[in-house]
Amino acid sequence: GFPHALGGPRRDQRRQPARRAGFVSLARPLQRLSETDFEQQAHRILEYLPPPDVYSGQPGVADQFANFLIHNVRPTLDFHFRTLNQPANTLTLGSSMGAVLAAYLGFETNVFGGVGLMSPAVWTSPLLVGRIATNAVRGPRVYVDFGTAESDASMWLPAWGLYGLLLDDGYAVGGLAVGETETER
Repeated sequence: GFPHALGGPRRDQRRQPARRAGFVSLARPLQRLSETDFEQQAHRILEYLPPPDVYSGQPGVADQFANFLIHNVRPTLDFHFRTLNQPANTLTLGSSMGAVLAAYLGFETNVFGGVGLMSPAVWTSPLLVGRIATNAVRGPRVYVDFGTAESDASMWLPAWGLYGLLLDDGYAVGGLAVGETETER
């Protein structure tokens, strides 16, 4: 809250270190490209796709991107900023293919304790979803959100399937918000 609005912090609050939330964004948008740029788009998708899932006949290489984030980006942030870097204090969040990468980072590493999946493109990653379904992965805190304004049902029906799998795994109801306003542009 805002202690100054109520006359300043209490004595016990003054003894505690300040806890602030930090946010780091690595934006690499998947843009709608012309057909001549298909190879570039496919490569970008592969960077976010976990192995051994396949796109256009090529295996995903999200493990390489995860390695970069975990062993380069995170240590740099931890060195330059006061961070609470334990899994209980960290979250990875993404949209579309970024949500697939976030799921991979959250479910298959011990680094992130929370996962935000915004319009997850899980139709691209049936093997990752299968590992979640068979409990071959540990369970972080999860928030799932997607809209119904996707291009067609084939885009969001798999997300409903993932939601059902998470409920079967014992996740609490209420973590999924469905609305008409979300679109991937």
